[in-house]
Amino acid sequence: MRKRTLTVRKNADGTITIRSGRYVESIDVRGKTPPQKFEAVRWMIVTAGFRFTDEIEELVREVLTS
Repeated sequence: MRKRTLTVRKNADGTITIRSGRYVESIDVRGKTPPQKFEAVRWMIVTAGFRFTDEIEELVREVLTS
């Protein structure tokens, strides 16, 4: 089975984009509290079919605080 990669990126316009191969999804997190931002990104990742592991959690927290 091929291993899928996940990219999480914070954009200049206040959105967060996740990418896995050809699957791309963005969400606007402006106006959300930090816990709401985290939950929104977490659900995007889960609905994309990824398990939310400790490594992915660390990646998300790093992106959100940058």
